[in-house]
Amino acid sequence: MPLAALLGELEAIDVTGPVVASMTFQTLVISFGALLLWFALLRRYLASQLGVFSFLSPVFGALFGALLLGEPLTLNFVAGGLAIVLGIVLVSR
Repeated sequence: MPLAALLGELEAIDVTGPVVASMTFQTLVISFGALLLWFALLRRYLASQLGVFSFLSPVFGALFGALLLGEPLTLNFVAGGLAIVLGIVLVSR
């Protein structure tokens, strides 16, 4: 918001009910649930073992974008995603 104000783009922001509801849901439910899951996993596993899986976030984000929103998956992304998964497998062993 401060950057939008500095660039004169503040009027382009359209704050509607669905926008506020989506941001509230993302902030309170999704983020809170993810943190609860993360801390529950930290009770069972070492942080060094779990930290590697944080690299999968972009892969899951792109895959869900392709599945739910019809976003295209390029060959470069598939190769990069496979490289990430292969690296996680190597590090985990």
